[in-house]
Amino acid sequence: MNAISREIMEEAIGIRMAELARSEGHFPNMPNNDNRAIEKVKQTRRERSANAKYYEEAKSLIIRSIKRGTKTSPGIAKLNNLKVDFVRSICRDLHGTGALVKEVRTSPGGSRVYVWSIVTP
Repeated sequence: MNAISREIMEEAIGIRMAELARSEGHFPNMPNNDNRAIEKVKQTRRERSANAKYYEEAKSLIIRSIKRGTKTSPGIAKLNNLKVDFVRSICRDLHGTGALVKEVRTSPGGSRVYVWSIVTP
């Protein structure tokens, strides 16, 4: 290969690689990750009150489920059609206020299971 044909080949390879990159969604400019405009948008009063009402309803559902005998977060979530992480966070909040007691048990597989129970005076 001589020097001219090598330069032409490298240029052709570069053009082909650029075409492939564009076809895969790569572009020369970085995307705009400026989140300042998103952070400025705040919830309205109606949205805040709706979230608070939903949270209070979920708390009452969780307490009712624990009284009926379902005492693990995944069981409560499945029973009430809620997300497990949401149930866990509410149970942690209720535990922090002293309304629930957390008992840690070890499952046969060796993982920890948190069992929630209501504090009785």
